[in-house]
Formats: sequence, C-alpha cells, structure tokens
Amino acid sequence: MISTKQRQQLDVLELHLDEENRVIICKLCQFAIKPAGNRVTRHLADKHGISRHARVGLRKILTILELPDPAKLPPRPDGSPLHPYLERRTCLCCKLCAFKTTSLDLISRHIPKTHAEICRPGRTGVWIRDYIDSTSSFQSWQANDIMNAWRIDVPVAPNSEGAGLQRLAAKGTEPDMVDPREALIKRIREQEIRASSGIGENSEADPALSQPALMTNWMRRTRWHQTFLEADRPALVALSALPHPYQHQRPLRIQLSNGMTLDSAVRDEMTLRAIMSAVDRLMDRAGDTIRNTDVAIRRWLRGRFPERPYKAPFELVSSSHSEKQYQRLLKRCICIWVRLWNMPPSVAQLVAGRTLTSEQRYALQTLWCDANWEEENIDGDVSMEDNESEGSEEESEEESEAEFESGDDDDSVCGSDNASDI
Repeated sequence: MISTKQRQQLDVLELHLDEENRVIICKLCQFAIKPAGNRVTRHLADKHGISRHARVGLRKILTILELPDPAKLPPRPDGSPLHPYLERRTCLCCKLCAFKTTSLDLISRHIPKTHAEICRPGRTGVWIRDYIDSTSSFQSWQANDIMNAWRIDVPVAPNSEGAGLQRLAAKGTEPDMVDPREALIKRIREQEIRASSGIGENSEADPALSQPALMTNWMRRTRWHQTFLEADRPALVALSALPHPYQHQRPLRIQLSNGMTLDSAVRDEMTLRAIMSAVDRLMDRAGDTIRNTDVAIRRWLRGRFPERPYKAPFELVSSSHSEKQYQRLLKRCICIWVRLWNMPPSVAQLVAGRTLTSEQRYALQTLWCDANWEEENIDGDVSMEDNESEGSEEESEEESEAEFESGDDDDSVCGSDNASDI
C-alpha cells in the first residue's frame, strides 16, 4: 500500500486510486489509464501539461501498486451506483438483448436484422423505437468502451425532469396504458369527422359549398370557405378583372350583393394598366434569364440544399399557353389587392370580409406611388389625344346617330346616383 503523502501527490496530479477495483482514474478525463510503462506520466504531460517536477515519484507509486490493465477488468454489474470519477453517458440499448451503442443508426439496423420476428409489415407491424431504451445511463473503465459498459442507477430529485422520464418509462411497461400514438390518431380522426360534419352543415346554408370543386380535401384543409365566409365573392371576382386596354374613358363598375355600386376611377385604371404592363415585362425578362442561365446554376436553384444541387435543372413550363395563364392569375391577384387598397377601410371590410394590415397597406402604397406609372399615364394620354383628334369626326357622327336611334341624351354608365368612387 502507499502512504498518505503519496495519496496527496495523486490528488495534486488529479488522479484517483480505486482500491476496490485496482485501477487509477484521471479525474479530468474521467476514465482509467493503463499503468504499463510511462503511460500515466505521458498522459499527464501531453493532455494536461503537468510539469516534470510535479510528476517526480509517480512511476514509483505505480510500481508499488502493480495495477492491472483496465481493458482486462470486468465491467461492474448492471444497477451499480454512480462512480464519482467516471464519465456518465447516455446510450441506446436494445430491450430484447444486451446490445447497446451511442448511434441511433446502428441500433435501428440491429433490431430488424437480429430480431426479425418482431418486424412484421402491414397494420400488425411494430415501431422500432418501442424496443429502444434511451433513458439509461452507463459508465465504463475506458473511454468510449460501450461494449464493456454497465448500467448505473442515478438518484434523481422527485420533481426533476429525470424523475418524470423514469415515471414515463415505468408506465410504458403497464399493460393497461394507452398508447400515445393511438390517442393522437383517435384525436385526429375525431377532428376529421367534426370538420366533415361542419362542412355538411355549412353547405345547407351556403350553396357554393355544395359544388364538387369546393368539397375536396385541399379546400377543406386550407379553409378557403371560412376565409371568404363573410366576403362578397362576386364582387371579389369583379375586382380581379384586368384593366381593358381600349376602355380609356369609362371607370370599372362593380355591383355589390347589397345593391351598392362602386366605381374605380379612369385614372386609377390607367395606373393599374401600367402596372400590368410592367408585370408582363418583368415576367418576360425573368423567362429570358432562366433560358439563358447555365444548367449548373439552374440545378442549384432547384435543389433544397445549398451544397447539393438537384439532379435535374429548374425549367419553365413547357406550354406557352400555361405560362400565359399563370401570368394572368398573378396579375388578377395584384388587381384585387390594389383595388382593395384604394377602397376606404369600411368598404374593403364589406367586400373582402376583412381589412388590410399595416404591412400590406405599406407594400401596396409603395407599389402604387411609384413615379413610373405617372410617366406611362402621361404617354398614354398623349397617344389617346392623337387618336381622338384623328377620329373625332367619325365619333361625332356615330354619337349623333346613336342619340337619334335611342332617344336618350345621357347614356353614360358613370352617372349613377348610388355609385361611390373607390
């Protein structure tokens, strides 16, 4: 045995002598060191930078002790108390055998390969994670020696997180315990049934929901029928109309369900037409950019990961008709938002069933107040005046003939008493 002074020297060097198991443990690294040769002294010098003067006499102590190789020591029995100087690790254990590892991939491959009798396909199959224990703690003499590790019992406080995990693990073994996955599936099924019954009840009050296109799962999950429940849907469809390039002198008239008529000013329609022209130029320029971009860049644009491009490049739609249809849908969406923004909040609430947020108003105001639209409107006014001067005589003759035939001197669609400008 060694003296008290030699024990104090081991404490100064951050070494612990486990006399019961006859092993020397580094307190800083938390594993046993092989005592053969100068392994211990070199470990202290290389790993922890302890000077040679402080290590004087250490080899003499190890020679007196005659410690065995930690690799040949048997592991402690499972359920042993926590060793204060060994590293505690959380391992993944197989509940069907003694296999344990720190890799989820390894244990996920071990269970189907070794215990094929439990892996049955179909509805009677099982979950692999049900046979993986991830709540146990292990210790071993050597670093990362999972195969020779033993399970330890760690005392935990009653209200700690570890105690809750132990209670859950203990309840999981009870035969009458309700599987949380089955409870989740049951709750989702009940929600689906309630949603289906709710659509059936609403379809009686709203004839639009009885259409097959509105009864699909996609429409039900996106809840578009609830989003536009209080909206004036025919008015929204009218708001999506694209500005007509030849209708320069008439505003856009929208008839609401309550009988009120809304007029979008001619100047606003001209500005909106300029925005639509800019959208066409933007989409054409974007299409040309995609067509002239290298395949490697288009593969990278299509991929989800920045370091791994997709196997095929990003492509535009093959049909020019489909491309025009997508552009038309985008422009109709912009028309709805811009015309709603031009309305007073009370009128927008009446039409859309809700008002615009401050962020939406700011974005639409930035789009609408661009100076380029004014320049395009000025150019359009000049071209309109030239066309009107050339055909003024023909228009006057046509108007006189129309007045003579109809007998009505005021046939303008803008002169309605119940109309209000947007």
